[in-house]
Amino acid sequence: MMEYIRGRVLEDITLPDMKPSQRRAIYFDMIRVLAALHSLDYLGLGLDNYGKPGNYFHRQIGRWSKQYAASKTDEIISMERLMEYLPSN
Repeated sequence: MMEYIRGRVLEDITLPDMKPSQRRAIYFDMIRVLAALHSLDYLGLGLDNYGKPGNYFHRQIGRWSKQYAASKTDEIISMERLMEYLPSN
């Protein structure tokens, strides 16, 4: 599904050492590539058995909430609010 491509790894997404025009070009290229990936026919490519279908966000939010609850040492009000908000939004 993937192959190695030579290039740079940009670890800071703010790209602080680049000019605004360079950042703009990189960000727009990221958008272009993401759109191209999302336009692929994953069924036609035989990827229909890759991962569980449907309810991705529901599963992720449930997993994150359980992990948070299992490792919670202090009450973090913003996390509690987020866990209430995400399932319905």
